[in-house]
Amino acid sequence: MLRDVYDDMMLDGVKPTRDTFHSLAVGTMKAARMQDAFYFADQMKIMGLLPDVCTFFSFFFIFF
Repeated sequence: MLRDVYDDMMLDGVKPTRDTFHSLAVGTMKAARMQDAFYFADQMKIMGLLPDVCTFFSFFFIFF
């Protein structure tokens, strides 16, 4: 469902921020949808956004 929200944002021309990606990634990780979490991490990189400390540690603690 979060991926649908992201796709709709992109279709509407809304550029997600680092905070948006953080929320999307954490939401998908909490739902155990790791493939979507990696997708959002990749999209974040493509848009030239670097994860902040909070986002980085969210990924770290979920995966390790």
